[in-house]
Amino acid sequence: MAGGASVELFEALAEKPSQAASAVLEGVEIYLPLKGLMDLEKEVARLEKESSVATQDQQILEAKLNNPGFTGKAPAQVVAKEREKLEAVLARKAALEERLRELKEN
Repeated sequence: MAGGASVELFEALAEKPSQAASAVLEGVEIYLPLKGLMDLEKEVARLEKESSVATQDQQILEAKLNNPGFTGKAPAQVVAKEREKLEAVLARKAALEERLRELKEN
């Protein structure tokens, strides 16, 4: 592991360590301790701001796609591209909300 200080392997943990990010990869849940590595309050504020931007993007795209004047007159490929943008925004927003939830639990 390049640049990593240490790796600790555990068979099982009763609960998630505090101030740690987690991910599930091929059925294995991993934890990355964050304490001391970042200012959690600043990271939460940054993620909340990014989530707010994603919400605004979502509202703009939904309004455009719900406008019959746009969907009826725009070329199909343009409408499809806007739908793809909306899907990407929704995925980004879900990831941000999950990350915020994890950080706020700690």
